[in-house]
Formats: sequence, structure tokens, C-alpha cells
Amino acid sequence: MNNKNLFTIKAVSEQTGLSTFLIRAWENRYNAVSPERTDTNRRMYSEDDIEKLKLLQKAVNTGYQIRNIANLSPVELKQLVKPRHYDRNEFGLSGNIPDSDRFKSALEAIKELDAERFEWILTNAGVELSQPELLNKFIIPLMFTIGELWQAGEIRIAHEHLASEVVRNFLINIIRSYRTDESAPVLIIATPQGQLHEIGAIAAGVTAASLGWRIVHLGADLPFSEIAYSIRNQRARALILGIIYPKDDLRLASELKELAGSISTDVKVLATGSGAAYYSEVIEEIGAIMVNTPKELIESLDLARLKQRN
Repeated sequence: MNNKNLFTIKAVSEQTGLSTFLIRAWENRYNAVSPERTDTNRRMYSEDDIEKLKLLQKAVNTGYQIRNIANLSPVELKQLVKPRHYDRNEFGLSGNIPDSDRFKSALEAIKELDAERFEWILTNAGVELSQPELLNKFIIPLMFTIGELWQAGEIRIAHEHLASEVVRNFLINIIRSYRTDESAPVLIIATPQGQLHEIGAIAAGVTAASLGWRIVHLGADLPFSEIAYSIRNQRARALILGIIYPKDDLRLASELKELAGSISTDVKVLATGSGAAYYSEVIEEIGAIMVNTPKELIESLDLARLKQRN
């Protein structure tokens, strides 16, 4: 064995707060770390092992599943656990945060982890508000506020996850409620690999569905090869690509170029979300369009549909 600092599993447990059982499980099942062995087969962990275990613990506490992140490098894990910076442009939000009874009731339901009550509030809002009001004056400001509260430490990650899951399902159900015929143009909704937040992209999909587009929702964290395959398979005319966080993904720029090279130039790629601005150069280079407001979204979709007719 070399002379670098090595630590027993008990010492690692004390430094990381992880139980020795969990450390062994992450090692044996997922190859998260590879400790050295003494002549008596005793595990000895390096400082790098300890750093990675701490990062893994932080990522798991944030909501990631260990099986999906165990083989990431410390650099990649640091990207996952960086504090998420919310801003109003993430969802095209403008103006003041609402101060209505409905808004306050929704926040209370989320803080109480009352999914059923929150679903009822959303359903009631969907009946009483127009679709633009529902999205831009209720749901989007609500999600922004939830993000701010989480970042300030006033709510837990469980509250944000519950809110996101309920809103996500609610918006997808709205999309499914629109009936389109076989001749309707197809629009794909997805977020690239490493991009886990898709509410903004789905909200854009609701607007597209109301304009007569047939929506194919692929979900979050998808390799570009799968997005390109789906575009070709469905003969899609447009793609809404949600780019939120992280904003410094070293792979994203090159993968955007690969995506553009593997689909028809007739496919309109619309990049939405606060993170899109950080990739504006490559977005412009591949002929995609950054969409920051509902108005820009509608105009871009109208142009894509007009191009199809021509």
C-alpha cells in the first residue's frame, strides 16, 4: 500500500455521517467507491473516497437515486448538488407574485404535504381561470415561489417534489384533454440529460396543445440520441427543449450540435428556460430559437406550422 492518507470504514462513517452498512451497500451494489485492501482484507478509504461519499449523500438527500449517480465523478456530483438558483425567467414569469386566497391556500396545502387538497385547488383554478391566467398568473408564479422558499430553507425538498409532481401530472392531463386528428403537427417535449426540471417545458406544451399541436411528452433527463430518434419516429415538426439547471454543463453544447445534425432542418427547435441563455451561442448556431415569453412561444409555433403548410 502507498503512503497516502487512508481511513478505516469506521472513520469514514464518522466523517460522512453514513452508516458502515450503507457505505458497504453503495460500494458492493453500485461500485460507488473502490477502497484499497490491507493484507488482512480490511477496507481502507482514501480522502477522495470520503469526498465522493459526502457528495453522494448530499445528492441523495436532494432527491437523486443512488443507482443513477453512483458512477458519476466528483466533478459531476458537485454540479448536481450546487444550490439551484431560481429566477423569474425560468418560466417566463413577469410582474408581482399573486397575493390571492387561492395562492395562499395552495402554499398551505403544499407545506402540509396535502397532495389531494392541492390537486383540488388546481382543478378549481382550471375551471375558473382562462388557460393563460392559469399558467402565467397562478401555476408558474406558484412554482417560482416554491423554489424561492426551498432555496431559503423555509420548506423541505419533499415539499418541492410534491408540488412539482402534482403540477406535472395536472399539466399533462390538460395536454391529454385536447383531442387532435392525425393530420395535426407533432411537437416533442423533453429536457436534455442532466436537466431534471421540466415544469416550464410542459407548461409550454399546454399552450402548444391549445393551438392544435399533438404533443408527445418524453419527460426529463433524456439523451439527445433518444430525443432525435423520437423526432424522426413521430415525424415531429417541432421540439420544446427545457434547459434550466445546471447552466454550465460541458456536454450540452456539443450534444445540441449533434442533435441538430441528426434531425431534419425543417424541425423547429425551441429552447425554453432560464438556462437556455447560457447556451445562446450554440442555440443560434444550430438554428434553434430561444423562447422566453408565451408570446414568443406562440409566434414561433405559428411560424413552424406555417412552414409545414408551405
